[in-house]
Amino acid sequence: MCGRFTLATSLDVLLEIFKIQDVEESLPPRCNIAPTQQIYALRDRSPRCLETLRWGLIPPWAPGPELGNRMINARCETVAQKPSYRRAFRRQRCLILADGFYEWKKEGRARLPFLFRRKDRRPFAFAGIWESWFPSPQGPPEKSPREGGEGEGPRLLLSASLLTTKANALVEPIHERMPVILQDEESQQLWLKGPASVELLHALCRPLPLEGWQSFRVDKKVNKPGYEGPACMEALKEEA
Repeated sequence: MCGRFTLATSLDVLLEIFKIQDVEESLPPRCNIAPTQQIYALRDRSPRCLETLRWGLIPPWAPGPELGNRMINARCETVAQKPSYRRAFRRQRCLILADGFYEWKKEGRARLPFLFRRKDRRPFAFAGIWESWFPSPQGPPEKSPREGGEGEGPRLLLSASLLTTKANALVEPIHERMPVILQDEESQQLWLKGPASVELLHALCRPLPLEGWQSFRVDKKVNKPGYEGPACMEALKEEA
């Protein structure tokens, strides 16, 4: 399970690397993104737009958004069969932008956080799926509720989950699972493009190669969702 990640890369760099043409809403650099918070994502849209989605997928039939609080990850091995995920997996995939992710190692009662990132600090994309939810049994009105301003009634809520796969040799000593990471443009394009075979999609969900990656332990303060700032991403200094 991936329960936290980072995106501290500047917006200008993200626009260049991911060939983004429009930005829905600018988010500040984030060093400890937690479930239910806003994340940056790309859907299959033209022009390519960087959007903010809620982390934690909310199915259209959910009675309330709270269901999404525990749907932050989807296992790639079962995502095509799970009722909550299968429609999104086949037709509504997205790229969730990040430049690092945290995993925790259990040592007795302690949970020790580790940060995983590229050595060159280059951002990458998690393989994600998205859904839309509207707080009404009748669904959204004809005009997109996202176009309405504050105080104009209920709004369509877009949410997302990221896919996980078995851990590679770098992550496995810390945790048995890791996010599905799409590093190159070709795999990102294949993931975004409309309906695709389950076989093709599963082929993209391989554990990440080790080359060019690093991991190190960070301060346990990162366990708290409210703990933010660059210090979250600094290697923990050894005790004297």
